[in-house]
Amino acid sequence: MWGALKKMKLGLITDIHEHVEHLRTALSLFRRKCVEQIVVIGDMLEMGVRIEETCQLLAGAKVIGV
Repeated sequence: MWGALKKMKLGLITDIHEHVEHLRTALSLFRRKCVEQIVVIGDMLEMGVRIEETCQLLAGAKVIGV
């Protein structure tokens, strides 16, 4: 009925709040686990101090957001 379904490994990140060290750890784990697409939901911003670095990390990993 559905034909050959392709499985895709997804990584999910929520509520980053500019915690770039935790974000780096998550992105590294996703790379090691061969995650094909990362999706971020929830808040990225805390006080705006590290938002540029946060966004650069997400963009570099081609993360999509909801």
